[in-house]
Amino acid sequence: MRVKVKGLGGLKDLIPKEVSLTFDATEVKVKDVLKALARRIGHDFIYKVYSPYAQELASGVFVALNGRMISYLNGLDTKVRDGARIAIGTMTSGG
Repeated sequence: MRVKVKGLGGLKDLIPKEVSLTFDATEVKVKDVLKALARRIGHDFIYKVYSPYAQELASGVFVALNGRMISYLNGLDTKVRDGARIAIGTMTSGG
C-alpha cells in the first residue's frame, strides 16, 4: 500500500516535498501513517505534529485525508486506502 503525504502552511519546513510511504499491512490507519512520519522525520515532527506515545495531534494541527478532515471521519483511527493523499497543516488566523 502506498500513501502520499504533504505538509501545508507552518509544517512545510518539516515536510517540504510530498513524501511517499509504503506499508505492507492490509489495514492502515491515519495514526499508522503519522507514526511512520515520526520515525522518518524525528523529534521535530513528534514535538510539532504528532506524538506516537500520547497518540494525539498537537494543538492547532489538522490532517486531511483525500481532502476531508479526519476530525469529521474517525479521527486518527480513520482507515487509509492505497493511493490515498494526506495533507498535514497548522491552523492559522489573522486579521
